[in-house]
Amino acid sequence: TYNTVMLHTKGKVSVNSGQYIEFKLKPAKGNGFWSIAWIMPNSWPSDCASGPLAQNYEMDVFEHLGRSPNQLTMTTHVRSPSNCSQLDHDSTTYTGSDLTTDFHTVGVNWFDTYTEIYLDGVKRFTSSKFAGHNEPGFIILNGFLGRAGDNWAGGPDASTPNEAAFLVDYVRVWNRN
Repeated sequence: TYNTVMLHTKGKVSVNSGQYIEFKLKPAKGNGFWSIAWIMPNSWPSDCASGPLAQNYEMDVFEHLGRSPNQLTMTTHVRSPSNCSQLDHDSTTYTGSDLTTDFHTVGVNWFDTYTEIYLDGVKRFTSSKFAGHNEPGFIILNGFLGRAGDNWAGGPDASTPNEAAFLVDYVRVWNRN
């Protein structure tokens, strides 16, 4: 059997514009695995229908699909505060060496008018779609297993290893003052 795990800092640690957030991660390899580090606003409810949000964004810092071990997707989403539908987004996919063979540092430089995402010290993505979305947020680390019919992660199959792990060495946050 497989398990999906999620760790978040909501109500414990907030991050926001004016900070540099760094993760040291090693993603899982294999069909169906989806290793994710992302940030959501503190006002994010468990159900979007529960009422309008102060701000509504999603910053996908590290999205790694185990079936594509040499690719990393980075995305900023801006959503409607009233119904959570996507209004706009900016995304890029980095292709390089197999990211599952070792730990990698991924950093977010969060400014008021844009964000930068770094992989192993090299800037790989800049987005201005995030401008004005400065509500403090919380960090989510998610080792996910897709299901059959899942168009993004895909489901496990005969080639999926019996054991895999999304490893997190650390998460660090610095103020830029």
